[in-house]
Amino acid sequence: MTLDEFFHQFLSDDAPASLVSHHRATGDFDVKTTEWEDTDNISKTRCISYSHPISTKISMAPAAGKATKSQVMQRFGDHGICIDSEIRTNDVPLADCFY
Repeated sequence: MTLDEFFHQFLSDDAPASLVSHHRATGDFDVKTTEWEDTDNISKTRCISYSHPISTKISMAPAAGKATKSQVMQRFGDHGICIDSEIRTNDVPLADCFY
């Protein structure tokens, strides 16, 4: 698979096997994403927001937590693609954030 084929299959805004479809398949809901925006000649950015069900039953814990995933994608010609993701959880006190 070439990098162009990989990008169109998994990463493009209308990818058939996109990360957005993965979020929905794993139980996340209210999934929304922005389109990739060029930031320079090798980088693009986008934001994915979603609600993630919280399966641990703790008193006063919400049934779901809202999260925002910010992504920066860099493509290096035909040599590779790198995606940095930062996830921030909202509405859940003392929740971890992942980068």
